[in-house]
Amino acid sequence: MLCWGLSKTTAVGVLAMIGAGGWVGVAGAAVVDQVHGESGVSGGTATLGVWSLRGYRAFSCDTVNGTIGGNVVSAVGFPTLRGPGCPDGAGPTADPLGPCFTPPMQVKAALDLLPQGGRALTLEAGPGMYYLFDPNATANRWGGMGDMYYMDTLPGAGRVQGPWADVWATAIRNRFDTWFGELKKLGADVDVVLCDFEMGGHSSSYDWAHQPTVDGSDPVDALLIDPRWPALQATLNAVGKAYGVEFDSASMKAMATWTSRDWRMHVWGQVVTTDGVATLLNSSIYRAIAAHYPNVRFSNFAHLHHTDPSGVVVPSTAHGLWPYAGGAIGLGAHVGTHQSRGFYGETNTTRVIAAQTPGPDGRQTELTGSSFASLLVSVVTARDMVRAAPDTPVHPWLAPKEGDWGAGLSYLSSGNASTDEVFMWEENVFHLALSTATVEFLWWQPGAQKPVGVGQPLLSRALAELDWVTGLATHGGSAECTLRPISANTTDVDSWAPTFLLSGVTITCSDGYSREVYRFTPRCTRTVWCTWFGSAYPPRNGTVSPSWRIGSGWNLSPVPSSVVLLAESPVSTAGAWLIRDTE
Repeated sequence: MLCWGLSKTTAVGVLAMIGAGGWVGVAGAAVVDQVHGESGVSGGTATLGVWSLRGYRAFSCDTVNGTIGGNVVSAVGFPTLRGPGCPDGAGPTADPLGPCFTPPMQVKAALDLLPQGGRALTLEAGPGMYYLFDPNATANRWGGMGDMYYMDTLPGAGRVQGPWADVWATAIRNRFDTWFGELKKLGADVDVVLCDFEMGGHSSSYDWAHQPTVDGSDPVDALLIDPRWPALQATLNAVGKAYGVEFDSASMKAMATWTSRDWRMHVWGQVVTTDGVATLLNSSIYRAIAAHYPNVRFSNFAHLHHTDPSGVVVPSTAHGLWPYAGGAIGLGAHVGTHQSRGFYGETNTTRVIAAQTPGPDGRQTELTGSSFASLLVSVVTARDMVRAAPDTPVHPWLAPKEGDWGAGLSYLSSGNASTDEVFMWEENVFHLALSTATVEFLWWQPGAQKPVGVGQPLLSRALAELDWVTGLATHGGSAECTLRPISANTTDVDSWAPTFLLSGVTITCSDGYSREVYRFTPRCTRTVWCTWFGSAYPPRNGTVSPSWRIGSGWNLSPVPSSVVLLAESPVSTAGAWLIRDTE
C-alpha cells in the first residue's frame, strides 16, 4: 500500500462538541461535524438564515452557489478566469493572485457563510485551479484535453506528451501554495476540498501509446531516449517481477498491442496511472493546501484502495475500478486524507458487472441486472475499500436518484415500482454510511440534470434518518463519539447471490452512550413475500430479536437481541433498522 508519506487520518469517525448544539472535528479524525451557519450564496447574493446540522452531511460540487440547507452543503467554487483581463488564460507563469484567478477575498466571503467544520471548497466549478491553459504550449493536443494539459512535452519532432508532468507540477504547486497562503492570511477557514482530477487516465498505456504525434512517429521512441526513463523503467521492472514481465526496449515498442490479458498493461497502470498520478496530486495540490490548512479533508474522485484482484498481494473478489484503479493489481492509492469513488449504481442494462480479475486468465463475473444487484456491488466495493485501507477514511460520491444517465436510469434509481426494489437508492446511502463508518458524503449533479439542487431534499432526508437512528442527533452534547464499521459473520457477503444484506456500525460516545446500528435489507419483494415470523410485513416498531421468513423458505433472525426501530416517515420501506444499545 502506498500512502505517499501522508499524515494519515483514520477510518474511525470522531465527533467533538464546539458549543451549544454544534460539533467540530478532533485533530486527526476522519470526520467532522458542524452546526449552525448562514445559508449559502445564490446567484452571488447572500441569503442568511439559521441552519442547525448534526452528524451526517454531504458536500456538493456541481450545485455551487445553488440550494443549500438541511444536511447538504454547497461547496464554494473558485475557478480560473478568462476574458479581457486574462486573454491567455491561466498559463504556467500566471500570477496566482492576478486576474486569471478568483480573488481569495471573494472566496473568503462565501466561506464565511458556511457552518464551522463545513467550510468547503470545490475545484470543479468551471475550469479548476489545477488546469493549465497555455495556447502557446508545444504539446500536441489529444484525447479531448483541448488547451488543458498536464503532461510534459518530450523533446523531438513528434511533440509527445508525458507520462511525466514536471512543468505542470512546479506551476501548480506554486499556484496553490500562493493562493491558499493568501486565503489563510485573510483569516478564512477551509475544512474540506473536493477534487475531481480525471486527466490522469491519459497516462494509461493504451491512451498514451495511441496518442497522435506531429510527425507520425511512435511515442515510445521519445520515451526511451528521455533521461527520466531509466528510473521509471527500474520501478516498472521491480513491480513487474512478481508477474514475470520486464520493460526492456522491445517490450515497450509493443506497448500499443498490450491488452487487459497482458500483465504489462496492469503493471504500467499501477505504477504510472494509479501511483504516479496520486504522487503528482499529493505533492502538487494536497500538500500545498495542507501547508496552510493542516487539518483539511481532501480526496480525489476515483483514487481509492482495493484488495488485489490479481491475488499476488491480497486475494480478493473485488472488481476493476475506473479510472485509476483500472489496472487491477496492487492495493490502489489515495490523494489527501480520504479515498474516494462514485457509488452511482450500474446503468440500467440486462447485466451488472460484479467482479473482474486481470491477466492471461482474467475473467468477469456478471449478475442479472436488478436494483438489488447494483446495491450488492456497491456495498461489496465499499467494504473492500475499508478492508484494503482501514486507516484511510472513505468519501463516497452520490448522485441524484432522479438522474437520467443517457443510457437510462441507474439501477439504484429504477427499481420496479410494484416492489421494494424502488428504494435501493436510499438503501445504498444507508449501507454505505454503516459499512464505511463515514458521516461525510460528496454529491455530484450532472450538468444536464435540472433544476439545480434536484435530489438534494431526498438526500437530506436520508442523512437526517441516519442522524436519528445512530443517536448523533441527540447524543454527543459535550461528548466525543466514535464510529466503527461492524464486520461479523452475519454482515459478510460470501456469494454473489445473497438473500439479504446486513451492514452495521458501532457508535461510542464519551458521555456513556453506546449503540450498535444495523441496516437489514432482504432480497425479497412484495411479489415474493418477505414476512415477519408470525406477523405481517413491514416490521413492527419495538419488536425484539425480529425474524424474517425469506419467501417460502427459512426463517432468519439477523441480529439476536436487537430491537426494531422505525422512523416516523422512513425514506425507504425496503429495509429495517435494528439497534442494540450497549450503554
